[in-house]
Amino acid sequence: MRLAHQFEEENTDEDEYDDNIVDLSWKGASYAEWQVDNYRIVQLTNSELLRTESKLMHHCVRSYDKNCHRNECSIWSLQLLKENWISIVTIEVNDQREIVQTKAKYNRPPENRHFRMIQEWAERENLRL
Repeated sequence: MRLAHQFEEENTDEDEYDDNIVDLSWKGASYAEWQVDNYRIVQLTNSELLRTESKLMHHCVRSYDKNCHRNECSIWSLQLLKENWISIVTIEVNDQREIVQTKAKYNRPPENRHFRMIQEWAERENLRL
């Protein structure tokens, strides 16, 4: 019996979105990145990074590139260092300095300990939750 996420991986039609790929990049928001121990929050500032995040996290953040390019929002990734940096939560900040979404893998809510890290970063950067 196949697991649900294996079915989703095999049946997700990423080509539907990727047919019209335009590789955009943008300066991004001016908030500082954050790092404590083996965790960090980094900004994703081009279409390729959003596509990679989307594929790894199994959600639709790849579709936000035009919004980011127009400075309507910025996308951030809370990552954990193992052998490499691994995304564990994707964060959307709108142009009003408000965190409007935090999504773990498969659009799940972040674990409490990860959400507290995001709160700490938000407080330091004067962002609203």
